[in-house]
This record gives sequence, C-alpha cells and structure tokens, in this order.
Amino acid sequence: MMIALPINHYSFKVMGVLQTKLLAARDKRVALTNEALQGIRQLKLFAWETHWKTKILDARRMELRHLRRIYVCKILLNVFWHGVPVLVALVSFWGYIYLQGQELSAAVAFTSISVFSTLRSPIYVIPELITDLLQCFHSLRRLESYLKEQQYVSASPKDVAKETKIGFENATIGWRLGPPSSSAPHTDVEDRFWLKDINAQFAIGEMNLICGATGSGKTLLMLALLGEAMLVKGKAFCPRSIAEEDASHQLVQPNDVSSDERISDHGVAYVSQTAWLQHTTIRENILFGLPYDEKRYEETVYACALEEDFLYLPEGDRTQVGERGITLSGGQKARVTLARAVYSRAKNVLMDDVLSAVDAHTARHLYEKCLVGPLMKDRTRILITHQVGLCLKGSSYLVHIQGGRVNFCGTPSDLYQLHPLPFIIEEFHDSRLDDKPDRKDSLVDAEKHIQPARSGVSQGNSDQKKGCIIACRGLEVLVSWWLKKWTGKYKNLSTSPVRGVSSTSEDEGILDATPSNSFHRIMLLLHTIGGTTDVPIFLGVYVLLNLMTILAKAIRISVLYYNTVHASKVIHQRLLNSIFRAPLRWFDTVPVGAMLNRFTNDLATIDLRCPYAIMGICITTSVIVSSLLVVAVVMPKFLLPIVFVALWALMMGIKSNYVSRRIQRLYAVTSSPILTHCSETLAGAVTIRAFGVTRQFMQTMLTYVDQNARPAYYHSASIRWSAVRFSCASAASNFLTVLALLTNTHRLDAATAGFCITFGFEFYEQLYLFITRHAVLDRSFNCVERIADLLAIDQEGSPITDVRPPVEWPSKGEIHVEELAVRYGTEHDLVLKGLTFTVRAGEKVGIVGRTGSGKSTLALSFFRLVEAAKGRIIIDDVDIAQIGTEDLRSNLTIIPQDPLLFTGTLRSNIDPWNHFDDESILTALRRVHLLPSAKDKLHTDQEKDANPNIFNDLNTPIDERGNNFSQGQRQLLCLARALLTRLRVVIMDEATASIDFETDRAIQQTISSEFAACTVLCIAHRLHTIIGYDRIMVLDQGEIKEFSSPLDLINDSNSLFHNMCRSSGDFENLVTLAKARTLLMNVD
Repeated sequence: MMIALPINHYSFKVMGVLQTKLLAARDKRVALTNEALQGIRQLKLFAWETHWKTKILDARRMELRHLRRIYVCKILLNVFWHGVPVLVALVSFWGYIYLQGQELSAAVAFTSISVFSTLRSPIYVIPELITDLLQCFHSLRRLESYLKEQQYVSASPKDVAKETKIGFENATIGWRLGPPSSSAPHTDVEDRFWLKDINAQFAIGEMNLICGATGSGKTLLMLALLGEAMLVKGKAFCPRSIAEEDASHQLVQPNDVSSDERISDHGVAYVSQTAWLQHTTIRENILFGLPYDEKRYEETVYACALEEDFLYLPEGDRTQVGERGITLSGGQKARVTLARAVYSRAKNVLMDDVLSAVDAHTARHLYEKCLVGPLMKDRTRILITHQVGLCLKGSSYLVHIQGGRVNFCGTPSDLYQLHPLPFIIEEFHDSRLDDKPDRKDSLVDAEKHIQPARSGVSQGNSDQKKGCIIACRGLEVLVSWWLKKWTGKYKNLSTSPVRGVSSTSEDEGILDATPSNSFHRIMLLLHTIGGTTDVPIFLGVYVLLNLMTILAKAIRISVLYYNTVHASKVIHQRLLNSIFRAPLRWFDTVPVGAMLNRFTNDLATIDLRCPYAIMGICITTSVIVSSLLVVAVVMPKFLLPIVFVALWALMMGIKSNYVSRRIQRLYAVTSSPILTHCSETLAGAVTIRAFGVTRQFMQTMLTYVDQNARPAYYHSASIRWSAVRFSCASAASNFLTVLALLTNTHRLDAATAGFCITFGFEFYEQLYLFITRHAVLDRSFNCVERIADLLAIDQEGSPITDVRPPVEWPSKGEIHVEELAVRYGTEHDLVLKGLTFTVRAGEKVGIVGRTGSGKSTLALSFFRLVEAAKGRIIIDDVDIAQIGTEDLRSNLTIIPQDPLLFTGTLRSNIDPWNHFDDESILTALRRVHLLPSAKDKLHTDQEKDANPNIFNDLNTPIDERGNNFSQGQRQLLCLARALLTRLRVVIMDEATASIDFETDRAIQQTISSEFAACTVLCIAHRLHTIIGYDRIMVLDQGEIKEFSSPLDLINDSNSLFHNMCRSSGDFENLVTLAKARTLLMNVD
C-alpha cells in the first residue's frame, strides 16, 4: 500500500492539471455563448449563426476532450484502488507462505482478507477528496486573482469638503485594459490611444460642450471625469457621488428632501452614449431608487418629450422595458436615460451624445425644454454632441478635440475672436432613432419533449450498459457464493456480532455498488477456523473472481462515461441549434441569465452528476432485486421483515423526494435572477458608480443570493430529515434480521447465516441508496427537463429550403412591397398597416418619421426577423417568404442602429469568413475614413506625437461588445463590411447617427459612388443625410403618409416632411440641397 502512495500522488497532480484545463475550456465556451446571446440580433441580421455555432461547438469539443481525459483518469484510479486490496492480499499471502515458511490457514486468510477489504473504503475516498480539494484550491486561486485586480476608487466623504471644480491640468489619459483573452490578444502600450496634454476648465452651473470628429476621444475625456479612465499624469477634477459600499449599513432614502436641498452639489448623473436601462418599468428606471415626486416627475417627462410616447405604450410609464430596454426604440431609450439624470439629485450632469438618438424636432425640444430648461437651471451640464449649432447659444464653454488633443477650448465669445467657432458650427449639424419590438412568449411545457434530449445515446449503447450491470452483479453474487462454499468446508465455527451498515461515497457506489467489503461481512462471523485444506485453491478462485469483478466494473463505468460524453455533446448541439433558430421575439422575452443558466449549471449537471445518478439507480436496483431473489431461495421467511421495513422506507422516501424536488426547482428558479442581475449590473457599471448607487445594487444582489440560499439550506435539512428516519429503518431491519436468524439456529449453519446476513444488510443499505439516488436522479433530470423546454420553443423559418434563389440574386435590387402588415405577436396590434410601394433598381430611398412610426420594423421585415402577418416583399421577382432565412439574410446588407462588435480582432469582425485579403479590407477602411487617404496620411505622419491609427493593424484586438471603439467607429466598421460584400440591396438604420457631420458628408459621397448600382433604403433622423436621395418615404403610425422626391415634399407646405425640415432649424439649406439634387438628376 505504501508503494501505491507515489502513484496516488502523481495521479492527483494529473487530475489537478486536467481540472484546470477543463475549467478554462468551460469558461471559454460560456464566454462565447454569453457573447452570442447578447448579440443575437446582429448574428441573425448578418446570417452569422453558423459561424458562431462552429466557434462554440469547437470550444465545447475541447471541453469534452478534457472531460473525457478526467473520466479516463477516474476509471484508472478506481480500478487501481479497488485492485489494491486484492493485490496486497496476494503479496502478503505469498510472503507468508514462501518467505516465512508458514502454512496459510483459513483463519489467517479470512482475517487478512477482512482487514484488507475494510481498508478499501477509506483508501478509495482519498482520491476523490484530493480531487475535490484540487478543484477547490483552483477556484480559490481564480477568486484571489480576480480580487487582486485594480479596483475603482469611490469618492469618500472628505471629498465633499473640497471646492467644486471640473476640468483637467496637463492630463494624459488612456483606456483601462482588461487581461488579454485567447481571441483578443494584448495591446502594446505604444499602440494604444491617448489623450495628451489636456487642459480645460468647465463652467460650473452652466452648459458645456465637447465636440470633435468620430474617434477623437470625446467619450474617453468624459469617462476620465468620472474616474473610469486611466490618468497617467496630470490632474483631473470632478465631483463624485458618495457611495456607501458597505451593504450592512441602513439605506437612507431621501423621502423628505426640501426643494431647496434637493440638488446635491457633489452629486453626479451620467447619460451614456449607448443607453443602459434596468429590466423593470420605465417609471422605475427614471426614479432610479428615488422617491416618487409627482410634480417633478411630470415636469421631467415633459422636458424629455416622453408624454406622447406614454400615450402609445400599452401601459404608459409602467411598461416593462425588457432586458437591455429591448421593448423601446433607440430614441425612447435615450430619452428615458436622460430623464433619469434630470430627475436625479445630481447637480453635475454628464451626457454623451444623447441628441444623436432623436429626430431634429425632438432634439430641439430636448435642448429648449430640458438642457437649458428650468429643471437644469444652475446645474453643471457637460454634453458631448455633434449638434454644436443647436446647442451653442445656451453654452458657456466649449472644448474641441482633434487627434487626441484639445484643439481649442474657451467661451463662445473667445472662440469667435480666435475664428475657429464658425468652422466648428459648419462642421457639425443634426440627428436619429429606432423601433424595437415588444416582448411576449414563454417557455413551454416540455414533459413530452424530454425524449429528444435523451436520444443522444443509441439503443446499442443502452444494451451494453444493461449487460455490464447484470454481469457485474452476477460476479458479485458469485463471489459471495464462493465465500459461502469456502466457509462451508469448515465445521469449527463460532459467530461474533455483525457489523452495522457502512457508508460509501457516491463514486464508490458507481464502481462498487455493493460496497466492496459488504460481501466480506461474513468474515467477522468466523472467529476461528481450523485446517488448511484447499486454502490456496479457494483463495486463488476468490482472487480471480474479484479481478473479474473489478474488470467488469471498469467496463461498466467506461460505457457509462462514453455514453455520457456522447449524450452531452448531442444535447448541447441541439440546445444551441434550438436557441439560435428561435425567433427574435423570444429573446425579447427570456432573460439572457436564464438562457445562460441552461448552458452552465444544467449542462455541468449533465456532465458530472447525471452519470453517477443514472448508473447508481441502475446498480442499486439490480442489487435489491438480486438480494431479494437470493434471500427468497435460501430462507423465504426472511422476506416478511424485509417487505415490512421496505414499505415504510419507501413511504418516507416518496415524501422526502417530493419535498426535495420542489426545493430543487425553487433553487433553480432563484438562480437565474442572480445571473441576470449580475449581467445587468456589469453592463451599467459606469452609470451605477457615477450615480453613487453601488450599495443599492449590492443589496439587491445580496437579496437574490439570500433567496437562492434558502432552498439550498432547506434541501440540506430535508436530507438530514431523511437520514434520521432511514437510520431508524436500518436499525429496525437489523434487529428483525438477527431475530429471524436466532429463531432458526437449528436449521442454519454459520455459512448460510452469514450468506443471508450479507444480502439482508445489503438490501437495506441499497434500499436507502436507491431512494437517495432516485432523488438525485430526479433533481438531475430537472436540468434535462429545463433544457427540453428550450428544445421545444418555436423556431423561425428554415435557414435553407427547397426553394433556392438564383446564384447571383439579387442581381438588380428591384423591390415590391404589397399590402405588408406586421405585428409583434398575435395578441398585439399591427405595427405596419398594409404598406404598398415599389423601389426601382439602384434607387436611393430615405425613410423618416418620429419614434414608433415603424421604420425599424420595416427594416427587420426585409430580414424576416419579424414575419409578415399579411402581404409580401418581393426582391427581383423572389418572394422572400419562400426562401430560407440564411439565403435571404446572407444576400442583403444592413448597417444597424446599434452596431455590436464581437471579441476577437478587427479582421474577424469585418471578414469573419476570411474571403478577402488584407489590402481589400484596408481599402474599405479608407473608403469609410477610418484610415486616412494617401494625402491625409502624409499630413498625419508629419504631426508630432500623433496617436497611432489602430485601424492600420487588422489584428487590433476588440473587447467584448466592441467597447474599446466609439459608437461612430462601430457604425463605420459595419459600413466597411458592406463595402466589401457589395450586395445589391443595402439597408441603413441610422447608420451615421453617431458620426460627426464632416465625416457624415464624406460617407454620403462614398455611399453615392460605391453603392451607385445598389438599391439603398436609409432610415435617418438627420435630414441632411437623406435630402439628396431619389425619394423620401414618410412613415407615421405604421402607414406611408408621403412618398415622393425631396424637392416635391419640401415645397408642399402641408406635408409632414416640410414641417420636419422647418423644425430642424436649417430649412433654407435643406431646400438648397434638394434643388441641387433635382438639378443634378435632370442633367443626368
């Protein structure tokens, strides 16, 4: 046994390495799955589902490879430790006979075998304990590494005493970078973007503007004020909201704050460029933990232009916004986040490009009624915007950033004297919006759908398992029978008290379901045995039978593990396919945390717990049946106490399992909110810290954890409840067993008595194991049932159908829409109401309308992300409803309103299929002005200390969701992708809304030249963007109100488009542009 210790030590090291690799592979798969679920809308729009499924399945294959290796290690370890007692017995007897020259008597043999077998259980437990400890230590190291990461430093109460000051002194600022991942390599310090030598002093209590070209560093500058960026040198000044992060302190709500004291001088509110909302009602998002003040709330709603939206929303301001605000349009989300900042107590309000998300009329309302209105009076406002012309009048300070440096800053009057101000006003102009669907649907009852999840194992493998179980049990019975036969050879027997029921670990129950020493209990009955006749023969057969039993058990567990890995692989693949083919509306309904729970906890249960539960229940069943048969043959009267105790134990087991099942389901239900809240909090971490509400979110998380811990506690209590009652049943059964034997001493010899006691005790032990393992199996199959729920959800159209479009489809880009009616679910009203129009091949059509008019719904209809309730869309004589979704989406191009980049590199996001060479991609980046032209490059190279252009390197890493790029840069990358594919139909949904006006004008020229032969449908709020298009479509309440040339509509004083142009504040310029476009068309 001592020789076995080095082998054991080595095996522990191997298991530790494999466990580390398994966890790393699982982390990678879960991260990829989470990213895909977060960006599922983009994956569907770009027809990237197959690409991402391949990435996730590759990660899963690597995970299963490590899991398979762990299983092989476990099999070898179990065989080794079950064979050690047999091997030790052989070596000991060999030494006893041949080295010491002693005769091996039965007494010595039985006593030695009993001792060696008794040592088997504690020795066997050691590998499992060490494995668990290694996993525990590895998890602790990961936690320690995470806790040692750099932390955000909250404001302390002493900071309040400092004089309020907002600005920078000789500051150099950079992005904070997380650790590199396998898909996103580390970025060298010299390749990072920096804001250098920043000096600015914002006006306290006034409006301040930050402007500059796309990617110049405006958002980085604002984040530096919030303490979210890395300050390399210099100083940054800004008040900070005080956040008491100790959740044990009593939370004080400002219920009785007077109007004079309502505004906190050191309070900060932040409006991010990408709107962040909680999964709750609109009202709760606006209040953000503050008490409801009806007068102030109504004033805030009016100032943020939300009154009309509340009239159209089904439940007004009590409408649930859904996860990530999915039920609201882009403009609505932006205005709700602005309302949250306006309603807050913060005197300092930082807003990142909030006006780009709304149309010109709404932008003017927000400026006049909100930004410079009474609710913002005497509050310090810092606004990043491209609409300098609109906001300049009410501003007291302006900072213009160019190439990572402050180009100029000062008051408007100072800038007029320095002459840069007219350039800035000319550089910047107007704005945008979106529609997003409602939410409805739910998971379906999937009891009848569990079979597909189980079908990962073939019938042949199932027969193999049954054969292995029967063979193992047969060999175990044969070993016990052989011991009975052996002991029957001896007559000088005396009995001793029988040992009680032993306990085994769960893994031991798998490889040795009848605990290894259970069939040796008879040894303790044999105190002295005389004679040595036939001992070597009996001992040799005994050892041989044991070795055959161990081999059969190894085969049995190998078959189980193989089937487990195969079934788990099939289940995961089917689950992934089902999720990726689910309709978009389903994702609006189900939180990502709930979906992710299926891919994490439930799959881990299938991988690690289900094998033991399934095999354990099969083995215990075989043991119980065989024990009853043996006892019925040897001593039928012994069945009476067995049946009596068994019925009582089964009643207790049924009751216990019923409670355990309910508790387990409650535990599963309370687990998903933890993941959802964690994901939501991480997404809005900057906003949460800026508002100083960290503790409120910590308390919410602790509440969810407490709710989840209660079922776990009651589950442990129910197990204790069961254990006490089964111990009583076991004691009663032991008493009845011995009593039955004592009343039959005249008919039974010691060997037969020991044989009956062995199987009688084994029956009670296995009965308890059967009931407990049945509970484990039931809980484990709750996971399978929940996965089966997802396998049964409705699916969108097939990716490929029998009707395939022509190879070059669409070749012209001619569009016919006939009586198109669309709704988000059968219980909802129509969003699009019988639209009929035609777009000629190569025509450029601008689509405008206020929030909720159906613009984005129309765009989604072309990609069948929402299916038509009536009517049809025909592109180049092909009805899009008749072809597969993959054929459709891969042949259309869309530049979405909220572009999302995925973890990886620049190249993998622009060209995930590797269809284009580097030069083609770089050319596309130049065409969208992310890379300078040859002339501009020469000028840039001559600038001193210029920031490196990260777009020169196609291996530039991209963080999750593309957070290391600005919103405008992400939009331009999507446009670059569209330029590469050159498809005939291009749909642009606010594609340039977050881009500065100068770049926007250049982009429109690129679109005009590069997409000259393409049909373009452009949804826009910036009227300058679409004023030069062939025709303008005006949508209102899901209907086409106007559809004509820009000049015709703008000349009609009664048209909606004319009023929009009037409201923009740039009517004359728009008229001039429309006339120039008409003149150019006439010349052509």
